[in-house]
Order: sequence, then structure tokens, then C-alpha cells
Amino acid sequence: MHARFRKIWPDLVDSDDSDVENEIDVDKLPPLEVGPGENRLQHTYCLWFSRKGTQRAASDYSKSLHVVGRCASVQQWWSLYSHLIRPTALKPYRELSLFKQGIKPMWEDPANSKGGQWVIRLRKNKIERAWENVCMAMLGEQFLVGDEICGIVLQTKYPMTKDRLAALHAAQSDDEEETEVAVNVDGHDSYMDDFFAQVEEIRGMIDKVQDNVEEVKKKHSAILSAPQTDEKTKQELEDLMADIKKNANRVRGKLKGIEQNIEQEEQQNKSSADLRIRKTQHSTLSRKFVEVMTEYNRTQTDYRERCKGRIQRQLEITGRPTNDDELEKMLEEGNSSVFTQGIIMETQQAKQTLADIEARHQDIMKLETSIKELHDMFMDMAMLVESQGEMIDRIEYHVEHAMDYVQTATQDTKKALKYQSKARRKKIMILICLTVLGILAASYVSSYFM
Repeated sequence: MHARFRKIWPDLVDSDDSDVENEIDVDKLPPLEVGPGENRLQHTYCLWFSRKGTQRAASDYSKSLHVVGRCASVQQWWSLYSHLIRPTALKPYRELSLFKQGIKPMWEDPANSKGGQWVIRLRKNKIERAWENVCMAMLGEQFLVGDEICGIVLQTKYPMTKDRLAALHAAQSDDEEETEVAVNVDGHDSYMDDFFAQVEEIRGMIDKVQDNVEEVKKKHSAILSAPQTDEKTKQELEDLMADIKKNANRVRGKLKGIEQNIEQEEQQNKSSADLRIRKTQHSTLSRKFVEVMTEYNRTQTDYRERCKGRIQRQLEITGRPTNDDELEKMLEEGNSSVFTQGIIMETQQAKQTLADIEARHQDIMKLETSIKELHDMFMDMAMLVESQGEMIDRIEYHVEHAMDYVQTATQDTKKALKYQSKARRKKIMILICLTVLGILAASYVSSYFM
């Protein structure tokens, strides 16, 4: 995503005022470089954003077009896609367009001027899945007439109407009128709707865990910066950790359930498009979950080290300096009295310091248990993600398999045409035979009466 666009993106999405000036001239941008190890797409694509009013002139619409970013490889696309706002969050009359570089998402562009479009009207609860699938089909050249497809457009309408997902194609004869096709997707198998509802639920729980991790960091800082242990803050920290553990176990259980369902369906139909979608979603959620839990583990480990440092400084104040090895050995013994042995508590301040040392030690012991639980959970999820491989959530996986599906479809089409041709010839032969029989019968009847 372009740095300037990232800065003005919230204004473009949310504002209803005049257009923000588009300073990026896509025609003057240098070619995109594809780095080592990246998977190059067949074309370079541009992602556009615009606000389209009901009475907007072509010149005004052109000014409202803004380049979000470009991609020439699979990795560049996912980097761009991960920053996009969800289609359901767009206000009415907003457009997202994915077009081949050199073609703007407007009919005045020479590549589109003689073309047409296919339009799919969708309800809000269908648009996100459809937009993602059509983007992947566009980038993966999965359209049978891919060379004629210039781009795709997502356009939001008012809440009482349906959104439109359009594919613009370049070739259209002069006498061919634009055709709008309304596709009814409400009759689709409810299983996928339930699956996506489950995905949203899991994503929400992962987001909640992530928010709690940020709160844990704040509590850690508050505890360490306080001169004395605050029991209320400690209790809030323990509640947050318990909530993280509960939600993390729920997420892990649901991901395991999805994995088992995927394994069962793989035995029945490995080439199912819905199966590939579920694999992609499962892989994405698993990786996100591992990232969040890794950050949580890092937070806990960092807090443990900071607590150790504070205990070490406090022991020095009380007249018992220790090195790292000695302190670690004391912590492993699990008895806070080892810290107070041989220390003469002459003042109230020393007593308070020792009490704080014991409290820090108890915190570390709780952290040890939490970190061990996190380690087991992390290893479980890490093995799950590793077993999925790197290709599940990448477009090239779908691109590689798309060719097989296209070839199969082409072969099936050829067979169908062949069978149709044979059937037509058989009909003609039967008609000829019936005609000959009719002539012979008529000749026989006429000769009989004569």
C-alpha cells in the first residue's frame, strides 16, 4: 500500500465531503519489482478506491479515483489485501476496483469503451466471501475468458438495496446490449454460511485475546512501577490471564474441530472449491492465533525477567547481593523464605522491601505455571500450522490447481460438444430414414390402389 494512501485512507473511506486530491499518477509509476522467492502473477494489478455519487459526471468520477496500491506477486497481493477495509464496512456508493495495470476502472478507458460487464447482486452477508473469491479468481487467471477480463468492481449501495460485484470485459460486439444478470445465492448450502459464522466467532475470540494481551502489558507496567504491591491490580491481572486462558482453549478446540471436518471431507472430495476455502480460512485463523499467543508468551517471559531484576535490586538494598545463577536457583526452590534468610530487618522499610520480594516471588511462581501452559498450547498450535505447509493460504496454490480444473472443464466441454454433434447426426439420420420409409410406404400404397 502506498504510504500516502495509507495516511488518507480513513478520510477517503469515511468522508462524505469533496474528493481528496489524487496525487498518484499510476501511469508514471515505475514497474513493480518481484523479490527473490516471491511468486509472480501473470499481470500486474492496481487496486482503486472511489466514491461514486448518483449524479457524478465522468470527469468528477475520474478525479475521485485513488490508487490504493499495486501487486505483481502473490506476496505483494496479500500484503495489500491485509490492510483493506472489509466490504461490509464501506459506506454507500463506495467502490473498490481491482484492474490490470494500464486500465482504469471507468468506461472512458479505451480498453473498456467497447466492452460490457457481468453484474452480481448480493446481500450484505454474502458480499465478503464473494469479493475474496472473485479477487482470487482474477489474480489466478481462473476465468475461462481471462484475457478479456479487465477488472472487477465492488460497489456498495444504500442499505435497503443489494451490493453489486461486477466483472468488466473488454470485448463486446456493437449490436450486443449490456446484460445484467441477477444471481440468486440465497439457496446456497447453509453449511458454508454456518462455517463463515463460526469463522467470525473464532476471529472475534482471537481479537479479544489480543486485546487482553495488551491490557496485560499495561498491568505489568503498573505493577512494576508501583512502589508497593497493589492487590487490586494483581487481581485484575489474574482475571485477564484467566480470561485469556479460557478463550485460547476455546479457540484451540474450535480450530481442532474444523481441522477434523476438513480431514473427513478430503477423503470424499479433494477438489471441492468449498474445501479449499475452508482450508484457507482455517490456516489464516491458526496463524493469527499462534501470532497472538506467541506475543502473550513473550509478554509473560519479559515480565518474569523484569520481576527477577527488581528482586535482585531489592536484595542488594537489604544487604544480600546475588548473581543471576543464584537468583535462578532460589526461584526454582519455590520457597520465598530463602530470600529472607540471614537478613536482619532493622527498619520498617526493610520489612516492606522483604514483603515486596516475597510478593514478586509469588508472581514469578504463577508466571512459571502460566508459561508452561502456554508452551504446551503453543507447541500444539505450532505443529498444526507447520503441518499445513506454506501453500495453503497462498494464491499460487489455487492457481496451480486452477489449471487442472480448467483443463478438466475444457475436456468435459469438448466431450459435451462431441456428444451433441453425434446426437444431431443421429437425429438427421433417423429423420432421413423416416423420410425414405414414408416415400416407400406412399409408393406402395399408391401402387396397391392403382
